[in-house]
Amino acid sequence: MSRNEKMKFIRLIEGSQLNISDALAQYDVPRSTYYRWKQKLRNQDIKGLQDNKPHRARTWNQLLPWQVDIAQPPPASCMPARLAIPTEAEDR
Repeated sequence: MSRNEKMKFIRLIEGSQLNISDALAQYDVPRSTYYRWKQKLRNQDIKGLQDNKPHRARTWNQLLPWQVDIAQPPPASCMPARLAIPTEAEDR
């Protein structure tokens, strides 16, 4: 829902003849969501109703973007010639 739609919804519920709980049940919106939107509207004006994109935290062993650019695969001389675990063809 956009912030303008949230604002209209809050005004619709406030202007409803029904009590808040019944009006929210009619629109299938949880009370906690309505009151959270209302508090954000009160504290931060209409900008508070804007959707926030989830923040994806970087894991401890993730390369930074500039590190990915300079990362190179190891030279072929460092790679083992074959694995120590026998394959099915070698078992026969």
